[in-house]
Amino acid sequence: MDPSGGAAIDMEHGGSAPPKRPRKSVRVLLFFLYFFGLGVGLPALVVGLVQAKYGLIDGPPQASGSPWAVSDGRFVHGRRLLATDAPVIDMRRMFPSAEAAALASNPDRTIVLAIQAGSAEAVAQAAAAIARQYQVKLPESTADATIADGFWRGRIRRDDRHLLLVLAPDAARAEARFSAMPGLPTAGDLAGDEFGNTLKTIVKYGIFVWAALQFVIFGRIAAWAGGEPAVRGVAPIAAEALMQRLLALSEQDIPFEVSRGTRPNELFVDWRYADAKWADLMRLHSMKEAYRLVLRFDAGQHNVRAQDRYASFRWSAGRGPNLASLAWKSSRGITFYEFRQERVFGLMFHDGKPRFDLSYTYTFNLQELKQPVIEIIRTAGWNYRAVISFIRLIGG
Repeated sequence: MDPSGGAAIDMEHGGSAPPKRPRKSVRVLLFFLYFFGLGVGLPALVVGLVQAKYGLIDGPPQASGSPWAVSDGRFVHGRRLLATDAPVIDMRRMFPSAEAAALASNPDRTIVLAIQAGSAEAVAQAAAAIARQYQVKLPESTADATIADGFWRGRIRRDDRHLLLVLAPDAARAEARFSAMPGLPTAGDLAGDEFGNTLKTIVKYGIFVWAALQFVIFGRIAAWAGGEPAVRGVAPIAAEALMQRLLALSEQDIPFEVSRGTRPNELFVDWRYADAKWADLMRLHSMKEAYRLVLRFDAGQHNVRAQDRYASFRWSAGRGPNLASLAWKSSRGITFYEFRQERVFGLMFHDGKPRFDLSYTYTFNLQELKQPVIEIIRTAGWNYRAVISFIRLIGG
């Protein structure tokens, strides 16, 4: 926060500018391209393509051009399958073991029935139910057969999953109706259905694997995008010496301070929200958020792992350290950029005359707050590594 146009910060206590840091705008752009392209866009595209061709991932296959195509337990092309213009009746109540069952009763007194089941046993159960219902003896063979039993004449065709039946008062009408029907599904039809089911299963479980993989990868890519490498050729100094350099920032007239954290290897970089000078300014501009940068030092790899945190203010009357309260639990992760600017206008008096004029300009640039800290870390031979979490598996 820069209430008066800027506060100079001596990075190295010597007045010399640190080496120019690498630009991270390209890394941030690549991070978002990865997130929306590979992380979210690629699985969404794959799921969309599979669903467009084979139906919902968690539902039955989408209807194909086959007369035996099934959707939601019904034959999609029922009239074509039964070669009829009559209404097609769903018969799953009569054949509960079937995946789909349809019947049509035609004006020429022919009855046509089609059943699709999941096994040869289910087909046999359906055939037994038909025999009881129509008082007709059906052949047990799975090949084409002619029916001539009592009143009924007809034709039947079946395999281990399908049954197609025509019954009529005379053989001529039964044969004419049967010849108009498309017959059992071909090997190509069955292969297409099986492939669609297999592909949908692979995609469905692949989504969970992909999500788990992103759970591990996402934090590392975010850390790569938001991090800054150490200045080349600079030997890393001791962790405690680096911490002392950062703690020295608190001695300057800047709107943040550096303090020891709750761990031996931890520092907090906070707004001076309890300092009357800065708190009054923040209250003047109705600021309701406080910012904290948490730094943890990994001496083994010379990495400073950093996490952005935000909390909400609750202002109280008076001055001093108790004028505001907050808890650092509301938001944490990586903030790549944040910039806010406000202009406050009011009734001002100039030479004894009132005038509506600009009274204050307020600018918040998160990068300007963090950059002095980052440069001290980099010029000390350490890497600045932004993390969404301090848990290694997630944040890297």
